[in-house]
Amino acid sequence: MSGIKEAFSELGTSFLKLFEDQRKDFGNGMRLNQSIRDLSKKGIKALKVEDWQTIEDVKKEILSVWSEMSKLDVPGDLAWQRDAESGQEMVEFFMVVAWYQCLFYEGKVDLSKLLPNKEFDVTEPQWLKGAVDSVSELSKVVLEDHVLDHNLSAREYQQLLEKYLSKMQNLVDFLDQFETIYPMVVNNSRRRGFTNTFRGALGRIKGLLSLHKRELIRLRVDLELQEQLKKTTEQNEALSRQVLELIEKVTQLISK
Repeated sequence: MSGIKEAFSELGTSFLKLFEDQRKDFGNGMRLNQSIRDLSKKGIKALKVEDWQTIEDVKKEILSVWSEMSKLDVPGDLAWQRDAESGQEMVEFFMVVAWYQCLFYEGKVDLSKLLPNKEFDVTEPQWLKGAVDSVSELSKVVLEDHVLDHNLSAREYQQLLEKYLSKMQNLVDFLDQFETIYPMVVNNSRRRGFTNTFRGALGRIKGLLSLHKRELIRLRVDLELQEQLKKTTEQNEALSRQVLELIEKVTQLISK
């Protein structure tokens, strides 16, 4: 019996150490998860003012934190949820920066570098969900903050909106092929609710693009009406000048 007790005692000590180490690693994982979120916010703030040095520093920090997270010993299910959300946040930030560069500095960025690979080590579900979320985040950065900060004219806004829709539609067309794939293959989150599924998120960004398309239609109509009004006004002013000139000539003839 003493041998059994000793064996159980050693096993208990081993289990307690394992669980205590995992508890500490889980806490560290939550801390690192928050770090990625905070760094992403810092990077987006820098992007709005095109502080490229800070953006590059943030990228390196995020990749370093991501690498540190992968070394933690956490129960698989908890690690999956934590890594899924952190990986998604990382992909979203990197893609927003890349799309921003495509919109304003076309030809100077290679989106293929953001595909899952050894250097950009994320799972396919993490990449897909981050790609989906980048559409709405880019909309905030480009079509709201950039427009207001740079005081764009209606014509400039129209051109920017057209470029945004063109590029985002290409991304959505790619993502759309995964809409009905078996959920656990694609879904990146186990949070309750349809909007947290990949299909729900995809529907959300489709709705966002639809709203932007309607906005673009209204903008085109408004600008066309303004141009027509301007032409009509110019024609009326020209006609008025001609009438005044004619009246002046008639007056001169009468006075003679």
